[in-house]
Amino acid sequence: MEVCALRDAAPSFKAIGTKVFGISTDKVEAQARFAKAEALDYPLLADPTGKAGKAYGVVGERRPYARRVTFVVDASGVVRHVFERVNVRKHGEEVVAVLKKLGAGAGGDTGHTGVLDEAAFKALHELKKGEAPELLGEDLKLGEGKAYLSMPKGEGPFPGVVVIHEWWGLNAHVKHWADRLAADGYAALAVDMYGGEVAKTSDDAMRLMRSVDEDAGAAVVANGIQFLKTHAGIKAKRLAAMGWCFGGGWSLRAALRFSDLDAAVIYYGRLKTDPAQLKTIKAAVLGVFGNQDRGIPPASVDAFEKGLKAAGITHAIHRYDANHAFANPSSARYDAESASDAWDKVRAFLAEKLKR
Repeated sequence: MEVCALRDAAPSFKAIGTKVFGISTDKVEAQARFAKAEALDYPLLADPTGKAGKAYGVVGERRPYARRVTFVVDASGVVRHVFERVNVRKHGEEVVAVLKKLGAGAGGDTGHTGVLDEAAFKALHELKKGEAPELLGEDLKLGEGKAYLSMPKGEGPFPGVVVIHEWWGLNAHVKHWADRLAADGYAALAVDMYGGEVAKTSDDAMRLMRSVDEDAGAAVVANGIQFLKTHAGIKAKRLAAMGWCFGGGWSLRAALRFSDLDAAVIYYGRLKTDPAQLKTIKAAVLGVFGNQDRGIPPASVDAFEKGLKAAGITHAIHRYDANHAFANPSSARYDAESASDAWDKVRAFLAEKLKR
């Protein structure tokens, strides 16, 4: 994380999720970058130390600020927080508190809410009215929790997919996704990361999402993998994880943790971008993202793709002129055309990686 400031910032630059022009680690270099950026009407000031209470005015002491905005950017240069009060030296404690809150996003991790604050994140996840299609699978017990299993027609063995729900929980819409996968020939097990709770409001969803313990969540996914490998009617030899938003982030985490996986599908989920972390992945990775998504913006996806390349991970990234949650039929931001194209690509990817 870096604490930075802008002079004469354009209104669009003040928005969380904006990509900054560049960050300097040296005061002289920062001055040079400012001069270049100023010519592009994209001025930058920076705190080369990254320490609260020690912000530099890199354009020189004699040049006054017409307007100054102080903010925090992550490792990929994306704005994560904008301060209401701009004097970092006077409000150092506030800066430290924000940095601690964003700490989960350090080291190339986009954090629970991507680059957005909680209010903006919630706004991206509005549900539209309407019931999910009739379900075809069955609820069952999985470890200490529950899951939903949907099976293909015929006799196994079948390739398996661990389906990880979005932030609302294991609701009927997610179960329908498992049915769609089963119709395509996969034993699809939708796991429950919330211990049986399903959110009805965005406040409940935020609470549940933040309550998931890393190790406990990993244990749920591990139980799902083990179930698909050992169930008498499945005996999966090849496996994938697939999820959306919260679940998309967990699909990536599953790939980082479990060498059993042959594929991971990430729909606009929490990302990690450090090649040193990503190189532990054994699965092929497919990512689906929306260019209008302010939670996981293009700059974060760029950093993710760069990290995958550097780590030597087999991957494919698909981007759409769409918003967050565009592939979820339950979302108010559902984009049928983009979702259909993304689903075609996911189907082809899973068939290539699992149906061997």
